[in-house]
Amino acid sequence: MSQRLFNLGERKPGFLGRGEIFLPVYISTSILLMCATPWPEQFRRYLVPVAPFLLAALFSGALAVASWLRASGRPLVRTGAPVGLVVVLALILGPELSSLNGMYRNHLHRVRSQTYDGRSVDYRLFYYSPASKALDDGLDWLKQRVKPADVVATSMPHWAYLRNGLRAVRPPVESTPERTQALLDSVPVAYIVLSPDNDGKAINNHVFPFVLDHPQAWRCVYADDAKRVRIYERVRAEEPKTAPAGCR
Repeated sequence: MSQRLFNLGERKPGFLGRGEIFLPVYISTSILLMCATPWPEQFRRYLVPVAPFLLAALFSGALAVASWLRASGRPLVRTGAPVGLVVVLALILGPELSSLNGMYRNHLHRVRSQTYDGRSVDYRLFYYSPASKALDDGLDWLKQRVKPADVVATSMPHWAYLRNGLRAVRPPVESTPERTQALLDSVPVAYIVLSPDNDGKAINNHVFPFVLDHPQAWRCVYADDAKRVRIYERVRAEEPKTAPAGCR
């Protein structure tokens, strides 16, 4: 890859070598496909696979411009071409290094959780927000309550299973409450864990209103002090239908 970049830097600007049309086609196609999705808040994640190719294109362009400046008839331009290239790269790498330093300094948090056999484990996670901690506390509470056959609906079923060993699925995102209830019944789901800061727009707009509008089927059994996480249990005939004080 590095040899091809230097070779491109020696060519005349505006010309691509054989096979090098792949970069602009791949990047353009990826961006076009991203624009067709209904989740603009996820675009940064979708751009991650494109990042190495964007970096290759950046260096290719910088080397090509430097080569063009070195071919200039003016001695001052030829002499300043390498300096200009270094300055441009420094302007790009400077903010990146600053962001990396800030990420490790301000967004790397210590976390404590328990293994399946009850041992405490300390580790660190990036961007472990208060909403993330509230979700973990709610899952810890739920682990002590669920029965072995109970299934939990949450926006992060993989995390509920890995961290707490809970049988979990994602809640259905449907436009009609009848369809939503039918899909929950088909599992069947015993608990629904809702965390607006973690769940995303789709679940907040569909599942959260659904449980609020159907208190006869789902009752709130847990809520943290800041109401970042609420846990709803399927109402059974023999159980009271009043919600705990913390849920109201």
